[in-house]
Amino acid sequence: MVVLSPASMLIYAVAIASLLFLALLGAIGAKAGGAHVLKATARVTFWGAFAMALTAGIVSAGIAGIIQTGWLGAVTTNIGAGMELQVIAAAVIGGANLAGGVGTASGALIGAALIEVIRNNLGLLSINAFWQGTFIGSAIVLAVLFDRVRNFRQSE
Repeated sequence: MVVLSPASMLIYAVAIASLLFLALLGAIGAKAGGAHVLKATARVTFWGAFAMALTAGIVSAGIAGIIQTGWLGAVTTNIGAGMELQVIAAAVIGGANLAGGVGTASGALIGAALIEVIRNNLGLLSINAFWQGTFIGSAIVLAVLFDRVRNFRQSE
């Protein structure tokens, strides 16, 4: 699955850069009030984005199921349980704003790689898993704090 993730991020990055619909989506996500300049209707773009995200999620889940079946020989339904904090941490550390509107797929990928490097190094140092989670949680808090400070300075 490590090989699949950078490939899908690359596909999404190229699609976002080249498709007009995704440019409209970016305009509405960043500044909904200014999206009328691009003649974007927020409702149509929102439902189109919802359908696109749903389709991408279904395709990704199908590919992950095929890979998991080939790798383990069976499919377990709870393999991703408890990964929610790590996903949010990857997005926040990668530069996504928790208030919405700002963030990139490549930033989330970099954040996920950074979290795994930190987690791997803490494991190599024989740090307890509880303290690993505490360390990742504190990294999330620091990333949110830096994001808030950056947004506060930009608003002035």
